[in-house]
Amino acid sequence: MESTYIGQKYITFLNILKTGNFTKELELLFSPDIKKVVNSKLVCTDRAQLSKQMGDVVSTYGIKNVNLVELINSDDHKKNVIRFELTYNDNSTDSVISILTPDEHGLISEINEVAGEKHGHE
Repeated sequence: MESTYIGQKYITFLNILKTGNFTKELELLFSPDIKKVVNSKLVCTDRAQLSKQMGDVVSTYGIKNVNLVELINSDDHKKNVIRFELTYNDNSTDSVISILTPDEHGLISEINEVAGEKHGHE
């Protein structure tokens, strides 16, 4: 599976995430042993932890909008780099860069994210 497809599916997932009902998408997009690192901190090592971590973000901040800024394949097409902006329900934003690594089945096996600090809008 092309990694561009994974990047596009991840953005679609983030838009579904804001509904709070994303269990099916977790199984279709992420490896059972998904590893996610945010700002150099390991936040999960499996789908259940990923679900909790992402659910906590939605319940704490809410997600109003996910805007894809850029999607780049690595030269070897084994990783996908996406840059996007999250807008939360309070209109604050985060800029995020994610490196997605698919496994041999085309599921995301690793997410390495760098997120900027939440910035409010006046």
